[in-house]
Amino acid sequence: MIKPDLFFCDTVNNEPCFDVAWLMKKPLVGISTSPLGLTHTPYRSDPIFGCKVNMENESFWERFRCEFISPLQFLWSFKSSFDNFNKVRAGYGLPSLKSPFERWQNSLFLVDNFFGYETPVPLPPLYQEIGPVLPDYFPSLTPDIEKFLESHKRTMFVALGSFLFLSSENYGILLQSIIEVIENNIIDGVIWANIEKYRESFPSNITLSDGRTISTSNLFDNKNSNIFMTSFAPQFSILNHTNTKIFLSHSGSGSIYESLYAGTPLLSLPITYDQPGNAEKLELAGVALTLDKTNLEVKDILNKIEKILNDEQIRINTKRLKTLAMINSKRKYRAADLIEFTLYSSVLKQKNINDENYNIEKWLFKELITPDTRMGLIRGKYLDVYAAALTIVISITLLIIFIIRKLIYIKLFKVKEGDKDKKD
Repeated sequence: MIKPDLFFCDTVNNEPCFDVAWLMKKPLVGISTSPLGLTHTPYRSDPIFGCKVNMENESFWERFRCEFISPLQFLWSFKSSFDNFNKVRAGYGLPSLKSPFERWQNSLFLVDNFFGYETPVPLPPLYQEIGPVLPDYFPSLTPDIEKFLESHKRTMFVALGSFLFLSSENYGILLQSIIEVIENNIIDGVIWANIEKYRESFPSNITLSDGRTISTSNLFDNKNSNIFMTSFAPQFSILNHTNTKIFLSHSGSGSIYESLYAGTPLLSLPITYDQPGNAEKLELAGVALTLDKTNLEVKDILNKIEKILNDEQIRINTKRLKTLAMINSKRKYRAADLIEFTLYSSVLKQKNINDENYNIEKWLFKELITPDTRMGLIRGKYLDVYAAALTIVISITLLIIFIIRKLIYIKLFKVKEGDKDKKD
């Protein structure tokens, strides 16, 4: 029987991981690609609320809506699902949760993100930014792909994830765009990865802008020498090749980090989950343009590909983000050190603290837990001190006003007395 000493839990829909760690009284370390949900910053929101990632330039009404109205609507719509979730938990003898974040308190969280790409937010010491997390070694190019890249100096790489699908109409628009972007000599080659599993979702024929009809099966069978369809592609090695000039991506975090590390600009086609927010952050960083899956147009796709390839500012921003990605990628070793410290600290706790009711996380990470969390709301936020200071300031102000009024009254009284004496 496996007896784990530590649980390493993704934060997305992964309550069982947190529950088992809690039941076994074992330490846990969480990981997330976004600080959203871990900490609150008013100027940062998310498209899941119908809001911008960065609220810096939004109107008062938009900021008010995204700070109060949209989150409350989201929580209300989420309430019934959460109640049902607690009923399922009760069926397995697990206690109800007051919020999805209840098991996270006082635990170490690693945020797989980095400055330059993510909107800057202040993070508590328990939340350590350690991204972008990338492997040290990547699969090398296959002979077929390497040959294709060597013979196509301006290649676009297309990868839209492994689990999410577009409509048949959108797949047709993308195929038409790929053919026409090559025929218009904007690029000279396209590699499309993970394509075989979606083959049935594609239309059987593609009609080009000039009226010609192209058989989709010919494209899948790689009968077009400028388009290479493949079920597997070593993504990073392709992105890192000098002839790969642009990456059409669904904007998943892993794909983004590999592209930024390789210095390849992106054309984003977000589908769902965190992808719309990721695409917006890429645009704010000036390294990508975004397509709308609800309004895909061939002309728009061609124009944006051409702009990305020729825009000097995008080229400069991409080099800047590449530098930041390379520098910050080294922080994964710090993450490993923090996990190792958590294990070592857990062993020390088990040897030295026998109180089973003692909160393990509070002991494990006591060096990272800020004092205000132990002081309560009033003392922790220094509300009592600020209230006392405000009272003193108001008292002194009132005293000064009273003295000034008194002096004015005395002065006026003396003037009136002097005028009366003169009349007498």
